[in-house]
Amino acid sequence: MEKIELPYSKYAALKAEGERTAAFNFAAVDNKTNLPAQSPLPAKLENNADVVIIGGGYVGLSTAYHLAEQAKSAGNTLNIVVLEAGKIGSGPSGHSMGHVVGQLEATPDQITKIYGAEMAVKLGAHAETGPALVKNLIEKLELPAGVQQGYLVVGPNGEQQSFNDDSMFGIRPLPYTLGLAQRARELGVKIYENAPVTHVDDANGQTRVTTAHGAFNTKFVVGAGGHGMGQTIPELSALDKNNFTLYASTIISDQIPPQVIKAIMPQAQDGKPQPFANTKIDVGYGSIVDNRIVFGAGIKATDRPPDIERMKRELYEMFPNLPAEYKKATGKDLHFETLVAPKALDFTLDLLPEVGKRGVNDNIYFAHGLSGRGIALGTMLGKSIADDIFARTTNTPNANNVFNDFAQVKHAKTAILKNAAVRAVAVTALTLPDRVNDVKKMVARGRRALHLGR
Repeated sequence: MEKIELPYSKYAALKAEGERTAAFNFAAVDNKTNLPAQSPLPAKLENNADVVIIGGGYVGLSTAYHLAEQAKSAGNTLNIVVLEAGKIGSGPSGHSMGHVVGQLEATPDQITKIYGAEMAVKLGAHAETGPALVKNLIEKLELPAGVQQGYLVVGPNGEQQSFNDDSMFGIRPLPYTLGLAQRARELGVKIYENAPVTHVDDANGQTRVTTAHGAFNTKFVVGAGGHGMGQTIPELSALDKNNFTLYASTIISDQIPPQVIKAIMPQAQDGKPQPFANTKIDVGYGSIVDNRIVFGAGIKATDRPPDIERMKRELYEMFPNLPAEYKKATGKDLHFETLVAPKALDFTLDLLPEVGKRGVNDNIYFAHGLSGRGIALGTMLGKSIADDIFARTTNTPNANNVFNDFAQVKHAKTAILKNAAVRAVAVTALTLPDRVNDVKKMVARGRRALHLGR
């Protein structure tokens, strides 16, 4: 199998022989010349395609790869086209923290209250299969995704619990995304970058996907464009009614000595760093890559620059001994800088993905609003879409009911949350219990200090 060559990160650690590790995040890439070459977009195109996929993220690339793989295995030929508005990996898929989690953002209790216990069990069971699918793809396709085994959960008082099964782990998101694109191309998938879709017309049994460079007549369309897809394609505007946008940022630290990492993660298996998250509503989450902490804290209603000092405070609440341990080891204070400026993520009110079919013949699939669970959930939904399309093109049964089960969810409208000020109030209200607890802790610490000072 052809080796996938990727660019280096400017933050990557130097190896003994001068080789650096591959990029772990799109924002860190300072040399894009080694990216897998995508198909050049002609000045004018007018083609037919069996399947046109809008968006080259987790959902779109998983659909493309799995559909092409099935067609090849069956001895069939499918003309599959991926249209990416920017560059592969330039959206949330290349900027994510790389956490692979077999859980939905909505808890089982939340799903049960809205949709019933049977639906909660069914959707939860589907979600649990996502991490195994991701890991299998990485191993089978030899993707340079750098699996980081295990997961560390940090409680409100800094207590740690390490999970070391395959249900939660970390990967490097950009190599995973680019690698999946490369393997799809090797199976004949055409991937066009800088090709935003402007229209999806579905009339008289024929579907036409239009870009600034021309159009494709196609049998099936997969809307996997994520943020803004319903805003930029008029015929899909209904998809913008059930989701709203929040923004996530990440910061990155100086390199940290290995003994410091072991000191702040005493529960991590074999002293190896693990991706981590806290249990607060205003979640903080991170990874340690090339001995640097990559950290994000909470979500924001607007795309204002991240508050690095506040994010550092959130991180130090999780690992209170980090500043002292780092200074003891290096004689310096730990420094952070912005790694990812605010990046838009789509959410639904019930925190479940919005998936389904549209069009005269149900030939326009869509999947978005993954609520920050894109890697496992997006990969899984993409495969399910591929299975359904392949079954329809070959008139064979489809045993994969993941897509159809998630399509049963009927989402509430989110018009009020389109307003940034309203979103800000909602985010504040959502995190209020954490804020109240933080204030209580501060008051308690102040009282203790006064008592000790007497």
